[in-house]
Amino acid sequence: MPNKLYLIFLFLLVLPIVNASSFTGTFSSYGLDIGTDGLYDQLIINAQVSITQAKYYGIYSRLEDSQGNFLEYIQCKQMNTGTQYYPLNFSGLKIYKNKVNGPYSLKYVELSSMDSCSGGGLPPTVEHSLTNAHNTQAYLYTEFQKGEAAIYCNDSPCVASQVLIKSRDNINTPEPNSPNTLDGCEDGTSGSYQLTAESIESITVKSLNHSFFKIGDTIMANVSVYCTSLSDKLNIVYSNDADNPQWSVKNSTGCTPTGIKTLTSTFELDNNLGQHAVRGIFGFNLQPATLCGNNDLNKEWTDTDDLVIQVKECNSNPDCSITECNQLDMCYNGTYRNYTDMNNICDSAFACTSYSCTSYDEIITDNDHDDYDTNCDNDCNDENADINPGKAEICDNGIDDNCNQKIDSNDPECLGKYELNINQGWNLFSFPKINSTNITEIIKQFNNNYEKVLLLKKGKWHIYDKSYPSSSNLKNIGESQGFWIKAITNQSILVENKNATNVRFNLTKGWNMIGYPSLEQKDANDLFRQVMDNIEVIYTYNNGFQSFNPQRPNNLLIKPGAGILIKVKNNALWQFNNIYTLNVTEESFSLDLNNGWNSISLPLSSNKKVSDTFSQKKLYFMENNNWKLLQGNNQLNYSYSYWVNSSQTSVNIEGTPITSISFSIKKGFNTLNYPLTQENSVASFFSSVMFNIDSISTFENGAWKTYNPERPAELNTLTTLKPGIGIFVKAKDNADWNFNGNEIVAT
Repeated sequence: MPNKLYLIFLFLLVLPIVNASSFTGTFSSYGLDIGTDGLYDQLIINAQVSITQAKYYGIYSRLEDSQGNFLEYIQCKQMNTGTQYYPLNFSGLKIYKNKVNGPYSLKYVELSSMDSCSGGGLPPTVEHSLTNAHNTQAYLYTEFQKGEAAIYCNDSPCVASQVLIKSRDNINTPEPNSPNTLDGCEDGTSGSYQLTAESIESITVKSLNHSFFKIGDTIMANVSVYCTSLSDKLNIVYSNDADNPQWSVKNSTGCTPTGIKTLTSTFELDNNLGQHAVRGIFGFNLQPATLCGNNDLNKEWTDTDDLVIQVKECNSNPDCSITECNQLDMCYNGTYRNYTDMNNICDSAFACTSYSCTSYDEIITDNDHDDYDTNCDNDCNDENADINPGKAEICDNGIDDNCNQKIDSNDPECLGKYELNINQGWNLFSFPKINSTNITEIIKQFNNNYEKVLLLKKGKWHIYDKSYPSSSNLKNIGESQGFWIKAITNQSILVENKNATNVRFNLTKGWNMIGYPSLEQKDANDLFRQVMDNIEVIYTYNNGFQSFNPQRPNNLLIKPGAGILIKVKNNALWQFNNIYTLNVTEESFSLDLNNGWNSISLPLSSNKKVSDTFSQKKLYFMENNNWKLLQGNNQLNYSYSYWVNSSQTSVNIEGTPITSISFSIKKGFNTLNYPLTQENSVASFFSSVMFNIDSISTFENGAWKTYNPERPAELNTLTTLKPGIGIFVKAKDNADWNFNGNEIVAT
């Protein structure tokens, strides 16, 4: 039997060899006048190509003048086999605006085959390219369309008078500077001026709000026209960018009796600063959607004229509003700031500056120098440094030592307690220390003075409703969690006068509600200083929201009993040690291995290599439906679960809890890491992506367990995911998943 490779070689020999399509090297060029004004609208360069396969082809070309200005032409179209011309069309208007005479050089041209001209498929394949392919003849730039508006105005009103735009093209009385359009849109040439020919005599554009054109202004366009028929129509057309006009019709109106008439339209400017264009198009039976007269059905009777207006935010300093800063007048790190309003100015681009509130006067009221300010820190006696909110209550001196308006035995401190206050209605609350996390024990402290409790956990609301306790899904609350409680009346709660210790916070990207496990009030600037880079905004609530934004100077005092609503940029693990910090404390997990093959997961992450944890063991994983090997010098990858062959032993896994993992899921089988140190139900962990799953399996103690979402629950042998056990997922389609610290979600 012949060798297989030899047969393949013979087969390749008899295949036809298809050469790439290419340029032949033959080029020609000429100017094209689409209208009748004798000016070239386009410079055409015909590139001869030899096409060897019928398919879609794209051309990229670059035309340069002697000053280095360049124009690009890009086009895609379907082409049949054979030698043919591919026209490259360069804008005459852009050549005129560069104001450089020819010859012009086709510096680069490229021919590429494509799967489609409408997108999709593979990227283009370059089949041939040429440099310095062709030089045109020595054109004057004035031979091309000049594209200038009739008038350019900085202020309102803007008037294109009869001196500028009377008549139409060159009929009887030539129109000055014809065609008076930005894009070279030409006028019709039929008829006799003011006898049988429609024409625009003047255009006045006026702001109805200001003496200049301001963004958002309502403007009125009064267009004087010569009507020769009741079928004559006027379109008012607008673009918010005169340098690159994209036109839209704002109004269409018609003539009443014939003769010179003024037709009026109003519309609003948009909010784009810079030069805007207003166009009038007038002609016999003009179509309502016409944007350029020489594209209309009756183009020989149309007159088109443009005005350019400078649209500003301001024309002088008084047009700019003051930046109000009073909302920033508050306490910052114990010192009151009185911010000064900022006067904005109109800059050279006619835009108002937006100065930030940075100037302020400090007001300090701490005469006794005890670091407690009467304005900011609720010091109730600024003449005695031994009396302030930071002092402990002395229980037999007849003085309110800690400024809580309770003296001696009436003060909770003298009873070994701390007082927290609840307002009627909604409160964002947390307990500084919790002895039992069970919801039934938590709510006892409110003495039945509540309607419901809400807790946000991993992006989902958990609710305890006093009226329906059995159907409530809120079971536990810990010191790391803030919660909403709706109180029936105002209430004071006495709690244990102790802070919680070793509190950890597992935050997910986006909104979180966290607790404040401390009996000391602190400024948010100090409390969150070590984790500030990951914070977008913080809110507390006390009969209204109070906010803290790291991007601007502000102050927020966090008090005992406060719950905190916080939006973070990325998943994070924090801990509390008088302030919120990143949790960098390593944990350990004992991974038990059976004799033979084991499917394992890694519930803690570190920078360790395979050999640091598994010695000389080899770890196998699946990527893109192919098995791969992770060896000693490789870094551990926490996206995958692994097969490892071992004698019966135990491996110590050290690292920090995993808060985020990205999974690139492929159709078919995937090996996934289970990144938690506690058990979780299969249905809960994969609930958000279950629609894309055929089956989930684990290999535990030498036996397979399987979960099939289509199978009755009692027939599934896998119900619980366990730390250290690898997961096999058979996916229906490719997908991107993410572990958010709690469960798998689609991204």
